[in-house]
Amino acid sequence: MSRVRVLFSKEQDSCFVSHVDLPVLFGRAARRAGIVVEMTEGFSPHPRTSFGPPLPVGVVGLREPAEFWIDAWHDDLLVKWNAVLPEGFHLLCAEVVDGASLSKLCEAACYVLRAIDGSLDRCVAEAVLKWGADEGCLLRVDDWQEGESGLRVALRNPDRYSASGAMKRMAADGLDWGWEKLLWLREDVGLWDDAAGCVIPLVRGAGRG
Repeated sequence: MSRVRVLFSKEQDSCFVSHVDLPVLFGRAARRAGIVVEMTEGFSPHPRTSFGPPLPVGVVGLREPAEFWIDAWHDDLLVKWNAVLPEGFHLLCAEVVDGASLSKLCEAACYVLRAIDGSLDRCVAEAVLKWGADEGCLLRVDDWQEGESGLRVALRNPDRYSASGAMKRMAADGLDWGWEKLLWLREDVGLWDDAAGCVIPLVRGAGRG
């Protein structure tokens, strides 16, 4: 069995599929593609997998990491696997890996926050930045000016800090900017390069965010 790490996107309506459903979803697609995924032992065996930090339901993921233990892996299987995945899911790249577990490598995440209709209000940008500063989770904030359509931030420890925390802070502060008005995208999850100020994706050649 090979430990295969992939980056996948989760867009369109697939962003409403919960994190806990992903192992079964990818496992079933793998079987349809003729890919043999190692199963766990016990009363209720399921595909042996490891996924990155959970995405809140409704948040789009552009390069999400996951690992699968697969028999006789070769790169052509990526095409076959993609062909049977539900709409909105797409495997971007893959490589066989070893070493540290995926959970230990997910140090940071890069997010983009956009208004669904029009430009992002200053009060929203300020609320997100205040939340990040109060929590001590901000690693990078791109320059933002009034009238811009989006805000890009990098957060440390994505298992703990995510879009949900920022949204809860806005609700607590009485801001009328709920999930129906804002679109969150998680661009990258991976190691943090402090010198470059960016996230290093966990599959080689995937680019940086």
